[in-house]
Amino acid sequence: MAPPSPRPLRGEGKGEGQRQLYGLDRDLDRRMPASGHAIGASPIRLDGVPKVTGAEKFGGDSFPADALAVLVVRSPHYHAKFDFG
Repeated sequence: MAPPSPRPLRGEGKGEGQRQLYGLDRDLDRRMPASGHAIGASPIRLDGVPKVTGAEKFGGDSFPADALAVLVVRSPHYHAKFDFG
């Protein structure tokens, strides 16, 4: 037997013809998925507890001891001059 055509036959719409052609009704798994395993379910987060308790270290939480710091000084006045020292 030849494999089913990827397109419906002439004169058939996208309704009953495709169901018969592809056998869609007989291959369905009608059981409900387990809790947490369906599309749209929240995934189990392994790093959730450290983030909520504040124990998780993020990139902005620390820096190397020999890192340089930059201070940006801005003025609301155009062409303002600054003297440092």
